Amino acid sequence: FLAISGVVDFEIAGASALGLTSVPSDGDQMGRTAAYLIHNYYSGCTDIPKVTNINYSILQRNSA
Repeated sequence: FLAISGVVDFEIAGASALGLTSVPSDGDQMGRTAAYLIHNYYSGCTDIPKVTNINYSILQRNSA
């Protein structure tokens, strides 16, 4: 048994005969979160998390 997955949900992942399982990501949300954290860091904020969860999901198809 072999499971194959991708990190970004390109249109071809679902369209392929195999139907690749993927982990879609919200690039806009990642950018907004990064900008917010960078702004707070350079503004002198001391309560900046070392880890930030942007909530991802797994889009399961036929490959896993």
